[in-house]
Amino acid sequence: MNSIRRFLFAACIALPASAPGLAAQTPAPVPAAKPAPARDEPIELGNEGTVGKAPITREKLSTLVDVLLTNDERVRGVVKNGRYVEIPSGIDFEPGERESSDAGIRVWHVAGATSFAFIPYREIRSYRVVRTLSELQVREFASAAREEARRRADAAREEAMRKLAQRKMEEQNAEVLEKLDDLAAKERAGQERIARDLGYVEVLQRFSPEQGWTPTRLVDIRRRVALDLFPTEEEKGFILAYDSWRPAYVWWTQEGVARYETLARAASDLAIEKAAAGDKPAEGSVVPTVPTPKSPAKTDGAKSGEAQGQPAPSADPAKGGATKTEPAPQTTGPRKA
Repeated sequence: MNSIRRFLFAACIALPASAPGLAAQTPAPVPAAKPAPARDEPIELGNEGTVGKAPITREKLSTLVDVLLTNDERVRGVVKNGRYVEIPSGIDFEPGERESSDAGIRVWHVAGATSFAFIPYREIRSYRVVRTLSELQVREFASAAREEARRRADAAREEAMRKLAQRKMEEQNAEVLEKLDDLAAKERAGQERIARDLGYVEVLQRFSPEQGWTPTRLVDIRRRVALDLFPTEEEKGFILAYDSWRPAYVWWTQEGVARYETLARAASDLAIEKAAAGDKPAEGSVVPTVPTPKSPAKTDGAKSGEAQGQPAPSADPAKGGATKTEPAPQTTGPRKA
C-alpha cells in the first residue's frame, strides 16, 4: 500500500506545469470597498429650484434636512430611515414613486414638535441633506422634542393659570367697584336727602306750622281776599312760597318734630362755625334757628288783624296746634280799584 502511494506521488511530480486543468489557480483581486461618507459631511441633493433625489446607499440612514418650500419658507427636520418618497395610505404611509401626485416627504420634529409634518412634493422647491444621523442622534432629537413639548405645555399651563387668576382678580375688583358705586349712590342719596331736608327746615323756619302756618291758613287767607280784605305782607309771602312750603309741611308731619329740630340745630351750628371762620352767609340765605318748645307766638298776620279789629287766631288742641281764623265783620270799605 505504501508503495502505491509513493508511485502516485512520483508521477505527480513528473507531470509538466502546463498540463491543462492541473495548473495552480491564482485568486482574483477583491475590489476595495468605497469609503462611506463622514457623518457630518453635507450631501447635496439637487440644485436650487429643483427637487433632489434620495441618496442611494446600502443603509437607509436617517438625515437632517432643510426643505425650501414654494412660498420661500424653510423647514428643518428629520427624515427617518431614508424614506424620502412616501404616499399616504389610510392612517399610515407607504413608499411610493416620486411621479405620483400624492407623493411627499415626512419631516419629523419640525420646530421642536414631537410628531411629523407631511409635505407634498408639489409644495417643495428643493431640499438639502444637512447631515446624516445615527439612531442615537435621532433619539436625542425625539427627546429634545418631548422636552420642548413639556416646556410649552408648562408655559401654556402657567399662562392659563395667570389668566385665570387675573380674571378672578378682575371679577373681585368689579364686585368691589360695584359695592363702592352702591355706597357712593347711597351716600349721594343721603346727601341729597339731607340737602332736601335742610331746604324744608329753611322754609319751615319762615312759616312754621307751630305758629299757625298750615294749609287751613291759606284757605282762610283766600276767603278773606274774596271778601276784599287785604292780606298782610307775611301772608302774601306765604301765598307765594306755598308751592315750596307744602312739601316741607308734608315732610314735617311725617318725619316729626324731632328730626326737624335735629336738622335745625345742625344747620344753626354750621352757620355759627362758618361765621366764626369768617365765611359770610350767601345773600338772601336764612340762618336757621333752633326751635324751642313753647306756645306758638302771634304772627304778624294776627297782629295786623287785631290792628284792623279782627280777633287773633286761637290754637285748637284737637287739631294738633293748627289755628283757624274766623272772619271778622268787615269794617273797611270795598277795595279800591
